[in-house]
Amino acid sequence: MNNEPSIEHPESVDGAANNNPYPPAGFSTPSPPIQVIGRCEDIFRLFTPTRLAIRLSDLEQELGMQRSTAHRYLTSLGATGFLERVEEGYAPGPLMTSIGTLALDSQRILDIADPYMRRLTSEIHETCVLSLWGGRGPVIVRVMEDMDKVVHVLVRIGATLDPNSAQGRVFLAFLHDDDLTERVLASLPQPTSDDVLKSLPDVYRNRLSISATLVRGVRTVAAPILDRRERIMAAIAVVGTMQSIPEGADSGLALAVSHTAKLLSEQLGWSNSNDL
Repeated sequence: MNNEPSIEHPESVDGAANNNPYPPAGFSTPSPPIQVIGRCEDIFRLFTPTRLAIRLSDLEQELGMQRSTAHRYLTSLGATGFLERVEEGYAPGPLMTSIGTLALDSQRILDIADPYMRRLTSEIHETCVLSLWGGRGPVIVRVMEDMDKVVHVLVRIGATLDPNSAQGRVFLAFLHDDDLTERVLASLPQPTSDDVLKSLPDVYRNRLSISATLVRGVRTVAAPILDRRERIMAAIAVVGTMQSIPEGADSGLALAVSHTAKLLSEQLGWSNSNDL
């Protein structure tokens, strides 16, 4: 049994407080789905590896839809890019394909990240975390701790991090979505939101964010993991005490985090030839 002392804060590390207004990962409500969403789900489930296109008659016969309703759904989904008109009927459209690709790439990150995180943890002897974007902030999905170290920081899987966290700044800098950034920063007090917004160009240019503003005594260094189209798929970060994590972007630890993010990005098809 490991009886070594550890640092554990009442708040989750780097801004994931217990009073987080957002429901925790995996949280579900008993509310029934909106009818139109349920209908769309039924339509999407008609696609199989052997059925790559669906027809109006499929919705009538298998879903019991009236012809006019089925036509309205198919044309609307086609207009928004979820479906596209093909000779055989309607096939998955560019928007659905893009979402599916993102989901596969996110899963791939989870599949390949462990050895890289383990190596980084063994090199720097600090807690390493991996986060994905959860819509309103980064969500911790992997944690690798150095159990041989006497003092280490504990991080809770499933925690939603504050936009002011190092990971939050990395995602906001690389998502390239002004509307999303505005909505997310609206949850922060004015001085803090202004500071985060002002920092994003430097985070983007350096591909690195260092934050020690949220949990007393804790510093985080985070870097983006990019895919072949230079979209951010995840953020890798190292979390430790302010005494053990240097604040400089040119420290050996910061360079190790950046290098690991680069290696993981290359696994997703990112190339130095497309350097930002």
